[in-house]
Amino acid sequence: MNNTEEQHPVFIPRNFIEKGTFMGGMFKIRNAIEGGILAILITIPVVNLPLTLTVRIIILCMTALPAAMISLIGIGGESITAFLMNALRFLKNRRVIYRMDVHPEPKKVPD
Repeated sequence: MNNTEEQHPVFIPRNFIEKGTFMGGMFKIRNAIEGGILAILITIPVVNLPLTLTVRIIILCMTALPAAMISLIGIGGESITAFLMNALRFLKNRRVIYRMDVHPEPKKVPD
């Protein structure tokens, strides 16, 4: 008889020792802080509205909750502020690229 021990491979998840995460590696700390700040910035004016409590809660559920969730998840793997800074930097520095040896056809003027 053969008494050899079988070794089974154990897969270690990528976020096993990942630092800077929140809730067991689900969210990055930066995204969680930005989501909390964004939710507070939206909540303060809504709470001060002269409406009933039910209406204010509905408005918060329609505005602050989705904004905080999008901020927690991020856009394209980046935090909201990093994404906005990259978008503004792109808009500021964008260039039109064209070839010098190709001339576009002139536009025909209708008779």
